[in-house]
Amino acid sequence: MQVTLVPFADILPKDLSDLSEDLRRLGFAAEIGRTLSLPPEAYQLDRRQYHAEVLLALLQHQPGQRVLGITSSDLYAGNLNFVFGMADLAGRAAVISLYRLREAADDAIFRERMAKEAVHEL
Repeated sequence: MQVTLVPFADILPKDLSDLSEDLRRLGFAAEIGRTLSLPPEAYQLDRRQYHAEVLLALLQHQPGQRVLGITSSDLYAGNLNFVFGMADLAGRAAVISLYRLREAADDAIFRERMAKEAVHEL
């Protein structure tokens, strides 16, 4: 499956390259798309989180067969306190957050979590 990784501006280059490498190892044809800014209208000050559905809507307009947005910011959706990611089930776009995947994780565990969440949303 062809997937375009779309980093948001808060992503560390190492995280992006590690995820790209791991997805290729898992059989995905991963390429890196252009970096997007986090839209200010997606940020909820009282929650200190970004609304996942707003990011997902933005990603639906990006080129590629499948598009996976990646952010280091904390995400929420609906009544949920947080989400690790979200996908458009009828479409081709998804977004993941690395924010909570880092909790209590060394580099190896974090990298494994990142790949698992990406595959889950794809």
